Amino acid sequence: MDRPISYNKYIQPACLPQKTADLSLMTDCYIAGWGTLEEDAMEPSDTLQDARVQLIPAKRCNSTSWYNGEVRIYNLCAGYEQGGIDSCQGDSGGPLMCKEPMTKIYSVVGITSWGSGCAQARSPGVYTSTQYFLNWILDKTKSNPTIKKSLG
Repeated sequence: MDRPISYNKYIQPACLPQKTADLSLMTDCYIAGWGTLEEDAMEPSDTLQDARVQLIPAKRCNSTSWYNGEVRIYNLCAGYEQGGIDSCQGDSGGPLMCKEPMTKIYSVVGITSWGSGCAQARSPGVYTSTQYFLNWILDKTKSNPTIKKSLG
């Protein structure tokens, strides 16, 4: 970046979840991205999109009629059983953010990774857990005080 970021009502630093946070208790989860708006679309959105999603327990996400064991311990699933709202092509690397119920602070709990199609029933988005990789993230960012300060 060519200049410091100015925080305001709409621009805030991203926090990471605590290592001991119980993600299943987190509420008000949102995804965001610039990806396509439909599964077969060829062009990404020219407007940043966001959508509210629900965290889906790994056991359900890994069941036979869902992802059949393909979701790993370092993944999170988010979306809806009936589909309809999801991340899509071009959203990879974007955030899955959820609110911690006690502090009311949002944390980036996941990074958009993969899924089967877009917004399909029993095929929610799969996200890489930032909590699982928290030590690695902190190790890679600790030498840069500007980055560390922005992480919350």
